[in-house]
Order: sequence, then C-alpha cells, then structure tokens
Amino acid sequence: MRWASAALVATIGLLTACPAPPPSVAGEESSSTSGGNTSQSVNPTPGTDDGATTDDSVDAELDATSTEGLPSSTASTTSEDSGGSNGPSQDGSSTSGEHGAEDGTDDESTETSGGDPEPDGPAWAFQGGQATPEVGGPNTVPAFDLCPFQHVLVGLKTWISTDPESVRNGVPLGIAGLCARAYVEGDTLRLERSTTLIRHGIAVAAEMEVDVRCPDGHAVVGLGGSVGTYMMNPEPGSPTVNYLDAVTLTCAPVTGTATEIQLGTPMDLAPVGMVDAPRTLVPPNPCGAGMVARGLHIYSGHWVDALALYCSTPRNTAPTGASCESGLACTSGSCQENACTLHPCPADCTCAVYEGHDYAFCDPVGEDFDASVSHCMTIGTTLGRIDDAVENAWLASTSHALDIEVLRLGGHDRDVEGTWLWQGGDPFWMDGPYEGRYTAWYEEEPDNLGDEGEDCLELFPDGRWSDHICEEAIPFLCELPLPPP
Repeated sequence: MRWASAALVATIGLLTACPAPPPSVAGEESSSTSGGNTSQSVNPTPGTDDGATTDDSVDAELDATSTEGLPSSTASTTSEDSGGSNGPSQDGSSTSGEHGAEDGTDDESTETSGGDPEPDGPAWAFQGGQATPEVGGPNTVPAFDLCPFQHVLVGLKTWISTDPESVRNGVPLGIAGLCARAYVEGDTLRLERSTTLIRHGIAVAAEMEVDVRCPDGHAVVGLGGSVGTYMMNPEPGSPTVNYLDAVTLTCAPVTGTATEIQLGTPMDLAPVGMVDAPRTLVPPNPCGAGMVARGLHIYSGHWVDALALYCSTPRNTAPTGASCESGLACTSGSCQENACTLHPCPADCTCAVYEGHDYAFCDPVGEDFDASVSHCMTIGTTLGRIDDAVENAWLASTSHALDIEVLRLGGHDRDVEGTWLWQGGDPFWMDGPYEGRYTAWYEEEPDNLGDEGEDCLELFPDGRWSDHICEEAIPFLCELPLPPP
C-alpha cells in the first residue's frame, strides 16, 4: 500500500455575493458561510501595469492607522486566542510539544493530493529558480515553502485579523500557499488545484479566511502589497519595525502544447489587507521572464513580517514509456534506449523525481533505522540526504502532500555523539555546522533527549529537522541519483 491517502479534489462552491467592504479594507470580495465560519474569496481585477519581536507590546500605536468599519461580528473563530503562548518561535519552530506543525496551522483547510500519479501526456518540470524582493520587513529567518511534486503556485490563503481593539485589525496574521498540478491533456495545458501549504503566522480567535486565487488557467507571476510601520512599545522614542499589511498577487494565463509553454498578459488581483495611509505601497515584483511562482519565502514570528515568491522556469516533460527522441526530458526516471524509463518503485512506496534524483517515500518497515537502510538497499538506493534549502522545502511539502507527519532521513550520530553523518559517512554537523553544510534544525536541536539518546534524523512538514530515537518504525526516504541520459 502507499503511505499517501486517496486523492482529494478541491470542490469550489458557488459564492454568494456580500456587501462591498468598507473603504478601509482593500479588495473585492465574495463570501461563503458554513456552520458559523466565514471565509471570503477575492475576485481578480485587471492590473495596469534574527531580530523581530513577538512581544504583545508591539500592539502599540501604528502611526495614524484607521481601523473603522472592519468586519468583526461575522469573523470566523478558528482557535482560542493564544496570546502568543504557544506560537512559533522567532526562527519558525514550534514551542507546542517537542515538535510539530506551527501553532495556527489550519489542518482542516488543508487539501492534499494524496500522491501525484503521473499523467498520460506531457507534464511540467522546473529548472533553476530565484526569489523576488521581499514585501515587508524581513526581521526573522524565512521559512521556505515549495509546492509539492512539480506543482505551481496559484494563490494564497490568508487569515485576516478582525479584532477592532488591535492595531493589526484588517491585516493578514497568517498566510499559506495554494498550489496546482500542471499537465497537458490532448492539446490543452491544464492547472488542477491540489494542495494548501502549511500556515505561517499566529492564529487568533477573531480572524477571517480570505483566499486570493488566480483565475482558472492562471499562475502567480508577481507579488506586491503594503508595509506598515509599528512601534515596538508605547514609550516615546521607541524603535519601530515593519510588517506586511497587505498582499497583491499578479497572475498570468498559462497556455501550451506538448512541446511549448506560453505565459499571457499578466493581471493584478485586488489587494487583501490594509493599504490606507500611512502604509507604504509596494508595486508587484514580477518573476523573471518566462518564470512562474512555485513557492514562498515567508518571514514570520507571531505576525507575518515579509513575503517573497520563489520562481522557476517551467518546461514540458515526457511521461514514462514515451519516446524521448523529441528532446523532451522525462517526467520521471531518465531516457534509456530512446524511451523514458522509471526506476522501479516498490509497492509500499510513492516515488517522485526532482532535480535529477529519484525519491521513494516509503511506508514504515521493520522496527528501526537499520530496517529502513536495508529496505532502501533492496531497491538499489540509500536513505535520503538533503544538501540545500530548495531540496529541503520540496521534500517537506511533498511529504505533507502525502500525509506524512514525520520522515526519516539518512543522517545519524550513532558512531560519535554530536558528529552527524549522512549514510556513507559524509559529515554535516559536528556540535555545530560543518564546513558550511546545509542544516535545518529546530531551535536548540539536536538535543539528544532521553536515557537512550536520540541519534537519528527526522524531517517535519514545516521543513525543520529534529533528532529522534532510532528504534522506531516510521516513514522514510530512499534516494537515488538518476543515470545520465
């Protein structure tokens, strides 16, 4: 069996019109209410063209900000006001339990693809990538969220404060990416909504969900918004800090065939959040020519400090079994004897290809780390390793899309405590970073808790790492570099 759950297809209900928002709230909206919870969806309009505080004292004065007319009686109540007690730390890690998803992650709203079966025809893959400039005040270490598989960003889910007593009323306190699968059916390129990424930013009692979605057949190609300046505390002369107070997405229609992809004329969506004076408006920063967004850099503590897109160039690829004489790369596997050939995927694993590596996300086997190693060896692979932030973000989001709560990797310090090695003996941590090797530990990790210690490496859906006991059967990652074409 596969670790992935059955595929869930997003059902978009009919939206009933609601009165226009008051002047101080930007965006054209429609609303849908169910069971007392209110959510809104922004309709597109053509466009014309480590130091952050999370202290409640930041709820001081925003320089002359109006908060009149903001919706409060109809706001969705999604969690009790935590007051910051269990929110994410400044580096994005959770302080609730030893580890887990960030406080405020809306699991009920998360759509997952439950796997990404390869289409019969050409599908998208990506090459290269670059970030757009940040919108906001990047005062914290950014989280890097990438759409899973070979999916593309088509919108954002935002959680807007509806607390009239807060200076943050009307601005996004939480943000998550909305992703879609791109594939060619016949002669038509299609985008099929697939996954909601993990929420960043604190959850409060008085908030309302507002989805910012590109029109059908469009992908995100730019990001702008507004930036508010806040006092760190109410004392005269207090230092100030900038936060993201509104987001504006730019979307472009995507068309194509089995051999080419075309991006049409971009359009700006209505901003979501607060854009009135004295905030600073930031025009949308576009992805590079021919690029689409496939992920986000999110700077957040309790609040969303800043946001940027991660953009890549899409290309069509040929499915398994198809001829690769046309010059198309293979969606999965590699070109062998003029045909796209996939490395055999075991029945108890879900396989995917990314950046020249063949990954198998496998169900638990045996009782410990050694059993995972042995299982990978039976299919000619090793336990997975992570060498950069892009690979880490892709593995985390793809695990999340497969409903995997924690994933075993090939790192361990079983030989010498504090000296972490990848399977094969390559060191990456020796009581601190080793020769610039990439790591993504939670704050204060690795900590080797417990009488037996914690000597094996795990990846969580938020992209953070933790050490854990090796004597446990959990899902694990096998990795094999693809042979050259």
